[in-house]
Amino acid sequence: MRVERVSYFLEAVRRGSLRSAADALGVTQSTLSEQITALEEDLDVLLLTRTRRGVTPTSAAEVLMPQLSALVDAEAQLRERTTSLSADFGGIVRLGATPMVMSSLVTPTIVIVRETYPNLGYVITESDSTSMQSQVADGELDFALLTRGSAGPVPLPTVKFRPLARIAIGAHVPLHHPLYENAAVTWSDLSAWPLVSMRKGSPTWALLERNIAKPHVVAQVASFPNAVVMVENGLGIAVGPQVRPVNQMTARSRWLSLAAPDAYLEICVAQREGVPLPRSARTVRDALEKYVRQSPSEMELLLK
Repeated sequence: MRVERVSYFLEAVRRGSLRSAADALGVTQSTLSEQITALEEDLDVLLLTRTRRGVTPTSAAEVLMPQLSALVDAEAQLRERTTSLSADFGGIVRLGATPMVMSSLVTPTIVIVRETYPNLGYVITESDSTSMQSQVADGELDFALLTRGSAGPVPLPTVKFRPLARIAIGAHVPLHHPLYENAAVTWSDLSAWPLVSMRKGSPTWALLERNIAKPHVVAQVASFPNAVVMVENGLGIAVGPQVRPVNQMTARSRWLSLAAPDAYLEICVAQREGVPLPRSARTVRDALEKYVRQSPSEMELLLK
């Protein structure tokens, strides 16, 4: 019996949907369903009740859930323990990240990993999601942390995405602006004002272009904190995630939520479909996912 199949089953129960579980795991729905069916055959018991509304565990599965969960936890602990036994564990991890998540996710995770694995080395690429996905597909990167919106980008045929967290998209409005006292803004509100956006081709730009027919963009930036600096110097309203000000008392702008169902970006791990990660890269990827799970207040996500 493969423990991976147990993990798939538990994720399906947790989410109540094969499609949602497949998206979270970065596999196709058919692959997920096949693996759960194989697990049912291994155990010779029906584990899921499948309906049009989703999936629920059978009474037999409810009985087995504690043992199955313990099995998955035990495998994770065993992998972590065997890795830590190698005092000279090293290697080079080639990873990519968008500027949006580099400081908030990659840097603090590497600091944590270095405490246990000081011999690991890193080659880090900071670029846009589209470029890094191509680098993952070509094998230039072991994996990458991408951001995507409801408008894409979509995975290449040889790349799989595994969602990690969602970031709310809103507007940084300068002090004394007519919208400053609003509780929230809409795309229609923003259409009448000069805007600062992430550069053309980014997921944020795609959202802007899809929701405002002719956005009056006065500046495009590669790093969103730079956009906020422009806002505080009167260049316009910045559309993007919330950025924590260095000094709340002296901040000259305010972030307002955007009242729209597509006002979010998703952080995903991108890696090659069907190609196992090297041990060094897998260690860092798992540490990133653990950091996200243990940092719920940051993963709304407030960028530093």
